[in-house]
Amino acid sequence: MAATAAAIGTAVMKALPPREHESSKRALVRLGGVGLTAAGLAGMGADSLETFRGKPGFHLTGVLAALATTGGAYALTKPGTATRGAMAPGQTVAHENVVREVSKPKALLSGMAVTGILFAVAKGESGGATVTFAEGGTFTYQCILVDPASGEKHTKLGMVGTFDVAAQGKSS
Repeated sequence: MAATAAAIGTAVMKALPPREHESSKRALVRLGGVGLTAAGLAGMGADSLETFRGKPGFHLTGVLAALATTGGAYALTKPGTATRGAMAPGQTVAHENVVREVSKPKALLSGMAVTGILFAVAKGESGGATVTFAEGGTFTYQCILVDPASGEKHTKLGMVGTFDVAAQGKSS
């Protein structure tokens, strides 16, 4: 799924390069392609780390992957390799119509913040429970989230569903 998202986003980016004085709709679709590509590539990176989950070195591997991604992104966007600005139809040279400068410390800090958030999200993706049933039937479950600050249960948040359990010796 992540590879498909990255491929679709890349196709949109290639089909709609930045243009000077482009319409808001075109810019929105183009930037959506950029976001979809980024999300797809991030998903592919997260999926590749999944084989290390729970094993020694998992966090170190994640940090190294984040640093490699940051280095790769910098290499692709550093001055001299990126195209600044937009092109009008038929032009081959981009013209900068808005000056955008982000300092290296600010770019590094924002990258580290995103990495930290992704690690926090990844930590919450795993978990499990083992339940033994004496007999078969249809059962309902609800995972209730609890606010750590107040201890209040949020019954409208969390997963809800039903599942069937076959009686022992029978299959359904």
